[in-house]
Amino acid sequence: GEKVTLFFDALPDLAMSDVATTGEVVDINMRSEEKRGDTTYTVTIKLDREAPGMRWGMTATVHMEP
Repeated sequence: GEKVTLFFDALPDLAMSDVATTGEVVDINMRSEEKRGDTTYTVTIKLDREAPGMRWGMTATVHMEP
């Protein structure tokens, strides 16, 4: 239920606009994976709305709201 904001590397102007992509965490996988020496957990986020120009496979940074 944690609120998040997503920032896409390929869409830098989106972060400066009023259509920033937001969502809510709906699942965090209980099992970790090691990727390039980092321990990661798959997180599923339900988007409030799809960002213009967003495509499958794009890299994004996710900020959790306090």
